[in-house]
Amino acid sequence: ILQPFKAGDECDSILSEAKMWYMRKTTCNATYNIQYHFVWIPKYRKRVLTDKVKDRLEQLFQECTDINQFEIMELSIQPDYVHVLLSAKPRYSPSLIMQFMKGGSSK
Repeated sequence: ILQPFKAGDECDSILSEAKMWYMRKTTCNATYNIQYHFVWIPKYRKRVLTDKVKDRLEQLFQECTDINQFEIMELSIQPDYVHVLLSAKPRYSPSLIMQFMKGGSSK
């Protein structure tokens, strides 16, 4: 007996699987889709990330990701915190990524 197709059930799962397959990246030994979500604040949560500081910080993050072959998927710099969602190769640990991002942007 055939049952009517419900648009929200199987269709959504097929689309999400296709999207995840498309987002996968490869190295010579691995297929991966690693995304890290980082949030951090300035010391004492001071509202210093505005105007020129914000623009410079975006520029430094872009340089860091270009050098280390990361991909920024989402970046939000608010006056009192930074939110980054990025994709990186498996050889980079989360602590090493943060070392590159925060160390390079502290100049």
